[in-house]
Amino acid sequence: RRMELLLIRNCTLYSPNEEGSCDILVGGNKILGIIKPNSSSEKLFSNEILVKACKNVIDGSDLVACPGFIDTHVHVTGGGGEKGPASRTPEAKLSELIEGGITTVVGLLGTDCVSRSLENLLVKTRALNEMGLTAYMYTGSYRVPPVTLTGSVQRDIILIEQVIGVGEIA
Repeated sequence: RRMELLLIRNCTLYSPNEEGSCDILVGGNKILGIIKPNSSSEKLFSNEILVKACKNVIDGSDLVACPGFIDTHVHVTGGGGEKGPASRTPEAKLSELIEGGITTVVGLLGTDCVSRSLENLLVKTRALNEMGLTAYMYTGSYRVPPVTLTGSVQRDIILIEQVIGVGEIA
């Protein structure tokens, strides 16, 4: 199957400093190249060849491109609950994360480890990864000893790929 290419023309790039105007070539949901004016990459790919090869070409003259944000504290399965059931907040939606410029999240349980579970958090983390976001999670919760998936924090971190540490413990 042929990869569909997208070309975003003439956007302003920050990475993190302002790099000026550039074209961005995207394919397979990944940035394949950043083409700056008068660069070797611009000479390698003539604009005519790129435009013909791309399924979609977007005029980015009014757009800013920047690296995605990493949010290391997200209650992706919902949060709250300290003041009772009415104080619970809903699950994070992929669309809301992306609209906020977030490309990487680390999910955690927080105070509610009774009606929300690490199993649910793990499944949500895996789902976000399947949908194209980079997602990890913390094991544990406010409770001491911390809630875990395997019986210990150490085993969770070593044995479960998505677990990168231990979250909130009070």
